[in-house]
Amino acid sequence: MSNLFSSEKAQLLKEELIPNFLLKLSDFSMKTIKDSGSNFIQASPELEFEEDPQLCLNIKEINNPIPIHPIYKDSTIVAIDVSSIKIGETNNGVICAIRGAVVWRSENEINFFRCGPLLFHITDFIIEHLYNNGGFKETLLEFPIGVVSRLRSLLERFIQGSVCNYFKDSIILFDGSLTAGTPDNPVNNLNQILSKARENRNIVLAISKTTKIGLSGVKLSELLKSFKGPCLLDIDENIRTFFPNHPVQLLGKVYAVKLAIKGLSFRLDVDEKINFKRTVESLGKLIVNDVIDQGYPDTLRLAHILSSFTASDIIGMQRFLSKKFKLQIVPKINLRRILFGPFGKPMEVS
Repeated sequence: MSNLFSSEKAQLLKEELIPNFLLKLSDFSMKTIKDSGSNFIQASPELEFEEDPQLCLNIKEINNPIPIHPIYKDSTIVAIDVSSIKIGETNNGVICAIRGAVVWRSENEINFFRCGPLLFHITDFIIEHLYNNGGFKETLLEFPIGVVSRLRSLLERFIQGSVCNYFKDSIILFDGSLTAGTPDNPVNNLNQILSKARENRNIVLAISKTTKIGLSGVKLSELLKSFKGPCLLDIDENIRTFFPNHPVQLLGKVYAVKLAIKGLSFRLDVDEKINFKRTVESLGKLIVNDVIDQGYPDTLRLAHILSSFTASDIIGMQRFLSKKFKLQIVPKINLRRILFGPFGKPMEVS
């Protein structure tokens, strides 16, 4: 552990990465399994809850990209990611799990924490409990995806806030964008996180693995392909003109960024209160202090891997639930497979 982040401070952060209210809600929800009957319906490992696709835009006029030059100054790189997955179904609900990961690289040393998994039994009773105590009574949540998205977002924002509070003078990488304004992603929460980051002289860089932003039909991942080195392209004004009065707010300036010579380009959101000079300097430090594979920071890649669920994880959690709650594991009936055979694949258009 480096001097920048002592082992005592790391242990304190680890103990505070999962909020107590989520731990209590997890425990409370799992106790309701006893009232759900004797069957436990197995779910397919690939049924992971994904975020909705972003807005598709076609940008016709852009500025020239700005080159990113390496800055050989030691900086701590921190990355956060959170995943959720469906474990199975009971007679009256769905069991899901969420897990977060924090990875940081400092002085050529990599450390990480895993947060979870937290198991939840999503039922009408739990949704009612969330409506009464979760601060979003007027919001109609899609069952169960909307509830899981809300739980995942709560954990992710809490971890992000804790990291921005404990680390100082660091480059903090978020997965996704700095967009807020939906019921499961309130503006105030993200504003507080960004404010705490600035207070501790951190800079938040949010990198999206997928985006629907395009340039006259060209995918953003291919947008900077012809540019020889790492570079940054400001597309913020082009995007903001498409939804000036939209309830969803952009709390960061939006760029297309290419971090490696032969890498892909990605959408990058940077805290809008950070000036352009510091943004470019931070990216220069990032490409020196982190490993950039295919144009994607290695710490963020590791955070995604450590938070994601494998088939072995799912089998282990199903075994735990079977033993703890005396549930019988039964295969889930695949109606599409029964009706359509090999043509009833999940990616098939209905």
